[in-house]
Amino acid sequence: GSNVSPVETPQDLLTDCSLIVTTTSSREPLLQLTADYSIKHPLHITCIGSDATGKMELDPKLVANADLLVADCKLVTSERGEFEIALKQLV
Repeated sequence: GSNVSPVETPQDLLTDCSLIVTTTSSREPLLQLTADYSIKHPLHITCIGSDATGKMELDPKLVANADLLVADCKLVTSERGEFEIALKQLV
């Protein structure tokens, strides 16, 4: 029952999808918060790949602008992935 279609760039997911799941080993944001893209609401993003220091799939500004952030472990989240970078940049 899901609609699946390709996009030109990962960035296009922000405007076209209501659910995004990332599972990469990226060390640079795949999804950026920019003025060029308006985010589709509601949007749920699950990031699985950012499991080590320095890894990130989301722009820290995108994380900082979220309505709700959910983590499986507060301590680990502050040391790894998107939340780690966002916390350091925002503090």
